[in-house]
Amino acid sequence: MSPAGFSREPDIEAAVSPGPTLGEGDEGEYYHQHETYRAWSFCAELVSKRDADDFAAWTAEIDTLLTFCGLLLTVVTLFIGLANSSLQPDNQAATVAALVTISQQLRNSTIPGAVMLPFIPDPFQRDIVSFDVNSILSISLLLSLGASTLGFWVKQWLRGYSLNIPSHARDRVRVYEYRHYGLVVWKMRHIVAAVSSMVMLAMAFASFGIVAMTWKANAAWSQVITVLLAVSLTLGGWSTAIIPIFSTHCPFKSTFARMLYQLHHFQLLKRSSDGWKWRRFESFVNRERRRVHEQGTALELQALRHVNNEHWGKETLFKINNCFKDVQNVEEARECIEDIVAERVWGMSIRGWLAKWAASEDRRLLTPLPKDDGVLHLLEIWDAIGMEAGGSSAQRTDEDHGGREEREQRRWESFQRKIVLEGRRSFS
Repeated sequence: MSPAGFSREPDIEAAVSPGPTLGEGDEGEYYHQHETYRAWSFCAELVSKRDADDFAAWTAEIDTLLTFCGLLLTVVTLFIGLANSSLQPDNQAATVAALVTISQQLRNSTIPGAVMLPFIPDPFQRDIVSFDVNSILSISLLLSLGASTLGFWVKQWLRGYSLNIPSHARDRVRVYEYRHYGLVVWKMRHIVAAVSSMVMLAMAFASFGIVAMTWKANAAWSQVITVLLAVSLTLGGWSTAIIPIFSTHCPFKSTFARMLYQLHHFQLLKRSSDGWKWRRFESFVNRERRRVHEQGTALELQALRHVNNEHWGKETLFKINNCFKDVQNVEEARECIEDIVAERVWGMSIRGWLAKWAASEDRRLLTPLPKDDGVLHLLEIWDAIGMEAGGSSAQRTDEDHGGREEREQRRWESFQRKIVLEGRRSFS
């Protein structure tokens, strides 16, 4: 028999070899034959999945960042080569100046009394702007290299987490829990976030250095580049990182956005009646869960409506639709069921059906009982939650009498009377 919450039992015994014996008093009995082995197997399977989703997300993020770092390193290296040329003497220009001086000396040698001036090259002076641009680009290069190195090590660490796992279920539970504790203590989540932050800083320094280099070369062209860069960073970078600070349901929740959110809510101490205390700001996750809890009924009904629209006719709906019974607002749950039933029976919304009903000359209920099992099951749930709330239009005393078809017919008539009554109120 499967434990509660599991639909089936994986055949683990066939895949695991016999383990060590249990000890004294269990002679000849292997560990895999013990009655608690299945329980430990289920526990090991669930514990192993605890970090699996995080690992998949971290791996995908690191792969993307490493690819971007490679492109950024190529671009920054190219511009550093251009910036370094202005930090060294221009030998070609010095050669041209020397040749010009020699030519003048040769021409003056034919003139009597002409003074022969020696060639004295101009002393080389480094441009402070070029030095600053080169420094900024070098910082970007170092940050990119650091992010690539750290990302490479993170990939190795994530791979090592799933290696050398014991074959016995109970030992696997211990190892998984021990390694999870290590992830929490050594702040693996923050280390992965640091890679993204380093890449963002490298991109910011590279952008600033490129703009400064273009300002030195051509002021008019640099204005165009500055505007384009500002628009791209605003629309594709900073704005998408700032909006989640104020919007809970905004999907732009990047690592950089989380860092800005923490800076925006940064306040170590708060004043209370007992004096100053440490303050814990509300994280992204806690804020989202609080808003989700506040809108719980609406979100649940939207999810159930989507499941019925997309998966109608599947047997799993008979289990899923029982979730309507757990919705806190009974009236909203019944209205959602009414909308789903109307779409399935009449092919239109309740509002459309009421408009058609009001325009027809025959105001009687002529719609026969539908034969769809899914609709009948929804009607049963609709009437059940109405009876629990005391608002069902069906007769409680007659519910236990008659056969199944009679009860379904009464529910259908009660369903139509409720809709027609509401229609008369809206059209009156």
